[in-house]
Amino acid sequence: MEDLYFYQIKTQFGTKNSHPKIMKIFITRFAPTPSGYLHVGNCVTFAITWLMTRAVGGKIHLRIDDLDAERTRPEYVEDIFKTLGWLGLDYDFGPSGIEDFYKNYSQHKRIEIYNKYLESLAVQNEIYACRCSRQDIRNISPNGKYPNICRDLNLDLETPNTAWRIKLPEELIPIHFHDFNGEINGTVQEFSDDFIVRQKNGLPAYHLASLVDDYLMGVTVIIRGEDLFDSTAIQIYLAERVGLNSFIENLFVHLPLIKQANGKKISKSAGNADEWKLKKNEAEKQFIFKTAADWFNLHCENFTAKEVLKAYSENLQKNL
Repeated sequence: MEDLYFYQIKTQFGTKNSHPKIMKIFITRFAPTPSGYLHVGNCVTFAITWLMTRAVGGKIHLRIDDLDAERTRPEYVEDIFKTLGWLGLDYDFGPSGIEDFYKNYSQHKRIEIYNKYLESLAVQNEIYACRCSRQDIRNISPNGKYPNICRDLNLDLETPNTAWRIKLPEELIPIHFHDFNGEINGTVQEFSDDFIVRQKNGLPAYHLASLVDDYLMGVTVIIRGEDLFDSTAIQIYLAERVGLNSFIENLFVHLPLIKQANGKKISKSAGNADEWKLKKNEAEKQFIFKTAADWFNLHCENFTAKEVLKAYSENLQKNL
């Protein structure tokens, strides 16, 4: 399987001087969640991912994270394909359409694989059962930080209506990863409390499923919003626990968020993304590619996928 994904390139990641020129297999992914219609922030992330990858001859997976069965809808899945087509962004691996996705690529097809890693955590005594609801946590901890209510209750892991949480060690655990803007050093406790790896419905939680998928797909560069910075640290820690050590060497790119006029982020989970549902007109497309070009400090006459890619590729070559 690895032979399919390995694509050797020599590149400097982006145009920022803080990251050295290195040998790297550049494989990344689009990883939308079909819990609502895509918004302009999703599209800017797609555009930057596509530009960085195509400029160096890398490979892109389309991976649709559909484990949230309660909020996933077929129309949201279909919107992903329509939006990528409208933007003119291609990819190398993944479903060709909604029917192919449900038949061959849904995360629900990989439940057995995720469960093997969950079982590994259980065998190593890395987890515990937690029956707390979000409201329970808010009632005790206004900042939302989990106050270890169930940590020492020793509930059976098969207790109904319980999630599984990672039991972080008492001692501080160092975390290190390669970020686009420089090396990040800290401790996992700085980024997280005891986080969930299996939901109350028995399905794997985001952190574990995303980590395993990135590993299976041979992903080496992860481009995501800066709101997922903590998730990166959590997944680095989790990768060490389950032996997915190649993930630790990945490059991570954390992009600034597109925000509303009031400074709040556009969020499907917050229920405001539908207000930002794409009109899919030319002005909107120009805005998306201009925002991507601005992030790279590029000057273009026309803000299209083709023109911004040309400008970025030329700028990249000057820095090699």
